[in-house]
Amino acid sequence: MSYQRPPVPLKQSVVTDMRDPKRYKTYLGNEKHYRDFLVFFHEEINQKGWQEVLNEYVFKGDERADDMLVRMFGGILHPIIHLGFGVEFEQPAIMAEALAQAAVHDNQEAAHLIESERAAKAKGLDGRSDKSIVQLLGEIHTEKKSRSTYASQVHVTEENLKEKTAEMVNAAGKLQSQNGDSKSLS
Repeated sequence: MSYQRPPVPLKQSVVTDMRDPKRYKTYLGNEKHYRDFLVFFHEEINQKGWQEVLNEYVFKGDERADDMLVRMFGGILHPIIHLGFGVEFEQPAIMAEALAQAAVHDNQEAAHLIESERAAKAKGLDGRSDKSIVQLLGEIHTEKKSRSTYASQVHVTEENLKEKTAEMVNAAGKLQSQNGDSKSLS
């Protein structure tokens, strides 16, 4: 199709280079390496299995995994959406696409998200807020504290996932309505 970019040629030397964690890091955030990352993650999944690859590159909790986890939320959430579909339908090719997408996105929100997570852990269970996301967003605009201070007050668990998702959608709708971006949300 005319609106799609032609595929970038594969650089097998880059794919091989990515096996070295220090070299891998040098390719992150660079769109021209999407195909290289795609092939790299396909190979990793073929060798280790998709569960091991996701644990190693996204959920391990080390610097590399935290960086990739943050990148999953870049690009209008496309990487995390792809990853969700890939996991739900157990499609390794879609998971490789998600990982490659994340790898080429920037990580400009990394500091904010990681700081929020640290603040939430430091507060523990007693530090959680009873305020809604809408209330917290209102405070952000009036008090000018760090965004991480507010983000750390939102705690989502398996038990409250549906409730927090509905709350988030409601907050997004209210913000759209307040900004005049939507005629009606009903």
